[in-house]
Amino acid sequence: MLHDWKLVSDRNVDILKKSFVSISKAFARYGNRSIYIRDTILLSSATASSLALVAKGHKMQKLALEHEYVTNMKLLYDQDFDRFKAYAMQDSLITLIHALFMNGYNGHQPNGEFLLGHAQSSHTPKGINSIGFAAENENLYIASFRGGRNECFLYGIDRDTKWFDYDLASCYATIMSGNGDPVYEESMDDERIEDMEIPLSSYIPFRRDGDELSYQPYLSTIRELQIQRAQYKASDGKGSARERVYKDLGNMIYGKSVCGISNKRNFDSRTGFMKSMIGGSLSNPILGTWITGLVRALIAELLHMIDILGGKVSACTTDGFTCDIPELEEKILEYYEENGIDDSFLLDYRRSRNMLTNGKDPNALEIKTKTLGLIQWSTRGQLSVNHSDPSLENDEIPISAMTGFQKYHFPHEKIVDRVTKAMATNNKIYFLQKRLSGARDLEQVSFMSSLRRFRTVFDSKRQIVESDGMMLQTKPWETKESALLTRSLMRHYNSPVYSDKLSKMVVYATSYSSKEELLKVFVRLMLEYLKWNPSLDEKSKLADFMIVHGTGTRFASSMYACHYIDSSILNPGEIMRPNEHLFSHTIESRKLAEKVIGRLPEVFEKFHGRLQKDLIC
Repeated sequence: MLHDWKLVSDRNVDILKKSFVSISKAFARYGNRSIYIRDTILLSSATASSLALVAKGHKMQKLALEHEYVTNMKLLYDQDFDRFKAYAMQDSLITLIHALFMNGYNGHQPNGEFLLGHAQSSHTPKGINSIGFAAENENLYIASFRGGRNECFLYGIDRDTKWFDYDLASCYATIMSGNGDPVYEESMDDERIEDMEIPLSSYIPFRRDGDELSYQPYLSTIRELQIQRAQYKASDGKGSARERVYKDLGNMIYGKSVCGISNKRNFDSRTGFMKSMIGGSLSNPILGTWITGLVRALIAELLHMIDILGGKVSACTTDGFTCDIPELEEKILEYYEENGIDDSFLLDYRRSRNMLTNGKDPNALEIKTKTLGLIQWSTRGQLSVNHSDPSLENDEIPISAMTGFQKYHFPHEKIVDRVTKAMATNNKIYFLQKRLSGARDLEQVSFMSSLRRFRTVFDSKRQIVESDGMMLQTKPWETKESALLTRSLMRHYNSPVYSDKLSKMVVYATSYSSKEELLKVFVRLMLEYLKWNPSLDEKSKLADFMIVHGTGTRFASSMYACHYIDSSILNPGEIMRPNEHLFSHTIESRKLAEKVIGRLPEVFEKFHGRLQKDLIC
């Protein structure tokens, strides 16, 4: 078919690593058969980078040629046709055998038709009969898949303690390097943990050759990625573009291993509907549960050791935590040596790190930054009070974990001030969020603004212990019922009460009008200036202003303007007020901003200083 290549090269042909392949669809048909283009090297592991190495894996041998023939096959054809034919046939035979092998290779799947990561097919009578024991026990692994440990241990404000933000070095990549190949058709006998009432169910072991794993599927790839990452980290610095590429590649492998296990739903722009993510040939709940379970076990060991060493942990998030003990790893190793402990998750992790870095860096922990003082209110709600002290030697890197808040619009010091005030009042911060419209918002991509609310409320996964200090300790709930009751009440507190007669979605509803969002900010600035208790005359004047300047928005309606003012009074909170809030992406709302400043000069003189001059200029 090579003579017809120009006719078919534009049909279902993809370029992958400089090779022409047909990934999903056949590029042609030959009778009743579909024809696919495959590349032998792309179907091989990273260590089999040549056809000779591929042949070795099948106990074959690629014929050797002199260099002059390798670079000029026409010369070999003219001078020794029989040798040319034998060379070509042997290469074709190697390629064919490897292609047939890979065509029947199911990866980490006991059955290529019924994938473990696709429960809709594997959890059927036909799927269970085809897969066997692994399918019968798959629900155990799916139910055990919990992701990382995320927990907040402190709540409040500390201004004097030195805190260290630790992270496990290349966590998921390191853990995955120790994965084995599951024995799907076998199981280990039930066991019982000593002195515990929790029995261990049957589990699927990894294939072993004596005391060693017979096959580690991710090891060679992870090792190559780690070497490349270390190289660019040394040459370009941590966080550089090339260093991040190899970090993300390692994390992507983990993502593919657990894809579809949690039954998450994503928006499909092609159909316009939400669709469940389903697992592919790389998805495997057995491996995914093993990976995340080992990470949680290692974090639990480290938290336990911090407690033994007399330290405090403010929060932990999957593969990192913040505590007040310097040189933590060295102190834990000293404790292990003094107490004769030679078997632990930390020591196993260090051995993996030592192997992946070729003996250059066995350290399990790395410090992201340090800070004097810390504000903590939830698992992913954390701020450094003073990260710029020269004694910290941390390149002035702040701790700023505020999921759902666009912190890059504001100076860190302003965020610390507003969060401190919010935690002392009603735990609410309002800010003007800017984003691009999504696939379901508009037919065209447009810049949108909306007034958003951010809460500094404790997540109540643990029980707060009352004390006189500003940083409060927590403890586990004594009963499951107490925890569920408190968390249920907190969820109701976060959710507005709806009434078809009194409630309207006017306070936080996102609009496509930057002018309308600017008016929302102005209402809250005005009410804050009036201490959230305006007189009837002041409310009337404010509503008139909104109606006059809200032409083309919902504020043009007197009912909407009055209702928004009343709703804002019932939902007070700290308002973030950088200059950027009054700049907008349309001339119309910029002119309105100038009118807003002229209407309330004393407010902006107090809070913005020279803002009016900046806007006019």
